[in-house]
Parts: sequence; C-alpha cells; structure tokens
Amino acid sequence: MTEAWILAAGFVGGVAGGAIGARLAAAAAWKGGLIAGLATILQFAVASALDLEGIVLVSLLYLVAAGLVGGRWGLGLTGRQISIVVIGSFLFAVMAGFAAIRLTVTPVEG
Repeated sequence: MTEAWILAAGFVGGVAGGAIGARLAAAAAWKGGLIAGLATILQFAVASALDLEGIVLVSLLYLVAAGLVGGRWGLGLTGRQISIVVIGSFLFAVMAGFAAIRLTVTPVEG
C-alpha cells in the first residue's frame, strides 16, 4: 500500500464516522457523511494551495470547514450535532488510517 491508499482509507473512514456521528446526533446519516467528506476536501484543497503543514492549523481548518458546510451552507445542523459528526469523523479516520498502516507493515497471509 502506498500513501494514497492510507489517505483513501482515512477519507472513507472519516465519511463513515461522520455518518455514524450524525445518526447519534439525531440527524440524517447522509448529512454527516456529506459534512465530513466536503470538509476533508476543503481542508486538503486550502492546505495544499497555501502550503500549510502544521497539524494544529490543518485540524482547525477542518473544524472551520465542517462548521461552514454543516451550519452555514444549508444543511441546518446545530453546533452540538456538528460536533458529534466531527468527533465521529476524527475517530473513524484515525482507526481506518491505523488499520491501513497495519496492513501495510504486516500484510495478512492467506
């Protein structure tokens, strides 16, 4: 697996975690997946365009993007609902990324 596979696993995990977080926050699951996916795409686009590398700055950029997508751009979620979507997105993205790294380092023999 290359870095692209690990990045893709983190993206898919983040979208899945956002959908699960939205369901836990009593919102539609597709809204959570959409918030997580669009916020991640906006985060990568802005960070790449401005050549940002700091982990705290990029994480704050994700939070701002999630707030804009979830609250300001018509999805109608409250701050509490968006926070649960963000937490779910972070947790699942980290778990999926670690799983992809684990499979890269020690492949499953079959």
